Amino acid sequence: FKTSARSTGAVGLKSTPASFAPYAISFSLLPIFVGLSREKAEPPPAWTPVAAGMLGVAAHLMNVIPDREVDRSLGTLGLPQRLSREQGLVLSAALLATSSALVTFGPGRPSRVDTIGLVSSLVLAAAGINRPTYNDLSDADVDRIVAAIRGACSRAAG
Repeated sequence: FKTSARSTGAVGLKSTPASFAPYAISFSLLPIFVGLSREKAEPPPAWTPVAAGMLGVAAHLMNVIPDREVDRSLGTLGLPQRLSREQGLVLSAALLATSSALVTFGPGRPSRVDTIGLVSSLVLAAAGINRPTYNDLSDADVDRIVAAIRGACSRAAG
């Protein structure tokens, strides 16, 4: 992933609105390569590379946040630097939520545990808009999130 995604500078995309493209492409290709590398090679369902590509773009957007202002001052104006911090967070959360929905509903009707996992990821994505990094979360926040997920999984299994 890193090598392919880092090639944004080499192909002239790093300072363009299309800076996300190598991340979308490289993340999308992983499930395809894995599917085709099996003994009975077959491509994955279409939703799989789409969900992975969304994850890659969200990772690109979130990865830039700590250095966004420095990048802007140096003239690096990829998509994340062109968006406001809040726009980048909202777009990342939307991409993560959509990717999670694809993974949950893509294979068919989700189980109760799958649905709880989706709801949990949506809650965490929404929380990420206001607190984008683990460092911004207090230990109490993390404990509450983990306790809520454990409780929901216990109820679903029982």
